[in-house]
Amino acid sequence: MKTIEKCDFCDSTALKKVDFKSKLKKIPEGLTRKLSAHFSGYICINCRSIKNNCQFDNDKYLDGFYSQNKNYDRGEDGYDYTGNLVSEITSRSGDILELGSGQGALARHLKQHGIKVSVLEPDPGYRRILESDFQENYKDINEITKKYNLVLSVAVLEHAENIIEHVKEIFSKLISEQGVLICQFPNVNGLSARLNLSKWDMMFEPGHNAIPSIMGLE
Repeated sequence: MKTIEKCDFCDSTALKKVDFKSKLKKIPEGLTRKLSAHFSGYICINCRSIKNNCQFDNDKYLDGFYSQNKNYDRGEDGYDYTGNLVSEITSRSGDILELGSGQGALARHLKQHGIKVSVLEPDPGYRRILESDFQENYKDINEITKKYNLVLSVAVLEHAENIIEHVKEIFSKLISEQGVLICQFPNVNGLSARLNLSKWDMMFEPGHNAIPSIMGLE
């Protein structure tokens, strides 16, 4: 009996297979993709989440794939496009944990506001950079024994091997009873994705296994 493929996020079987190729003369800042890239997967007609059939090798992450790509992560303090996010974070009390901190630009920015920030970063290259500024510097969720009022996840969900299980693990192991998870990830419902999905660069980044829509994540 043939298994019917379902959307990972809403369980709908209304899936549209997509096969896109993209070529660029220059890689945009913050991406590790090649000049010529390929996406083969599906978009869910019901919730508009997308999934790439070619999954990223997580061992590359643990071996320093991102920190070896010098163009990928911002090193300066502060994120110029997360003003509203920073305001929301600083309005809350208690310690916070940032997942996938990279070089620590956002975490340092929050420290300047007097917030105690713990960081988690699997990439060994980035973790060495974080050691000088963050005492609580974790490699894996299972190393953490405390719970936080706020867990912050910026540009991480799309890299997870199984997004739903990843979110469940965050809530069960890291978040206090009254705590919250704040996520920022590529918006597949955004104007650029809707106008021309075949040229939307978020689809071609090798670390992006799947990108849920808000509906799909809910």
